[in-house]
Amino acid sequence: MHPSSTSHPNPDDVLAYVDGDATPAVVAHVEGCDVCAEQADALEATQAGLTRLLYRFDCPDPLTLGEYALDLLGPEQRQQTAAHTLECDACASELQQVRAYLAAEAPFREDVTGRLRRLVATLLSPASGPRSLATAALRGAADSAARVYQADDLTVSLSRGDGPGHLIGVIIATSPDQTPADGGQARLVSGSQTVASSPIDDLGNFEFEDIPPGVYLLELQLAEALVIVEGLQVR
Repeated sequence: MHPSSTSHPNPDDVLAYVDGDATPAVVAHVEGCDVCAEQADALEATQAGLTRLLYRFDCPDPLTLGEYALDLLGPEQRQQTAAHTLECDACASELQQVRAYLAAEAPFREDVTGRLRRLVATLLSPASGPRSLATAALRGAADSAARVYQADDLTVSLSRGDGPGHLIGVIIATSPDQTPADGGQARLVSGSQTVASSPIDDLGNFEFEDIPPGVYLLELQLAEALVIVEGLQVR
C-alpha cells in the first residue's frame, strides 16, 4: 500500500533526498513510495547530466595552463588565466602538477635523434561524450564512456576499468606512417613521484590498477615522442 498523493513531499524535499540532505521522514517516504522514488531517480539523472555538461565549462584547456606555466601567454590572457586559477581549485591543482613536472628532471627526454618531441595532449571529448572508435579498442574496458585526447597525430583514449583506481587506455595513431607504440611505457606522476607505470603493448594498450584517488600527470613514452596528459583525475 502506497502513501496517498496528499502526503507526498514537495519537489524541494525530493531534491534534498537526492542530495542526501533530506529529513528522516522524507527519506522514509521516498524509499517507500514508488511515485516519489521515480521522481527522485529522474531528478538524480537530470543533475548528473547537468554536472557532466557544465563541469569546468569555463576552465582554460590544458594547453593554455601549460603555456601559462611556461610564461608563453599574452598579457591579457595571462591575467585572465591567473584570475581563474585563484578561484578554481581544479585548475590550481592542474597548474601545480604542471609546475612540479617542469621543475623536476624529466625522464625519457633523449632518443636516437637526441631529443624526444614533448606533446601536451588536448581533451577532445569528456567522459560523458559518445562512444568513439578509440574506445572500441580498449582492452577489457568496463565503461563505454571515455575521455579522448589528441596530441599531434596521436589519439589517446582513457576509460575507467571495473573497479576503483582501475584505468585503461589506448593510443591510436591517425597517420599510417606513425611508429607503433609497442615497447613504450605509460606512467602516472604525482608531483615529482612516479605512482605507477605500465608497458604499452603492440596495440597501444596500457593499464593501471589500484591507483589511489587523486589528480595525476600521465606520461606516455613512445619511440619518437613523450605525450603528456595533464590533470587526469582517478577515482
